[in-house]
Amino acid sequence: MPLSTASRILVVEDDELVSELLGEILEKKGYSVDVASDGLSAVGLVERHSYGAIIIDVVLNGPMEGKELYLALGKRDAALLERILFITADIISADTTDFLNETRRPFLYKPFTVPELIGHVRLILNEPT
Repeated sequence: MPLSTASRILVVEDDELVSELLGEILEKKGYSVDVASDGLSAVGLVERHSYGAIIIDVVLNGPMEGKELYLALGKRDAALLERILFITADIISADTTDFLNETRRPFLYKPFTVPELIGHVRLILNEPT
């Protein structure tokens, strides 16, 4: 039986070790996971697939950072914004803090625990916690 759209998750993370770890954790919980290492790749995946949740690192290397990706996804389909969970290691920058507060989307500071991650994903997917 194919997985539902709701169980498909996009992870946008430029640190290969972190993206692999997130993918493994989520797959062990039964989710289908796609990974993009930058914002432009993520936009391409969103154009081809539907995702129940999108996990975005706020600070990405490459031509499109997490903030820009968020704005691009919102222009494409405002409903996508309700499916976003941000992750970040940037706990010092006022710009990052202001951005996260403005979006009113859930976020996790790295390092976070597996239960924290799964709890947020389940909330986004409207699954029982």
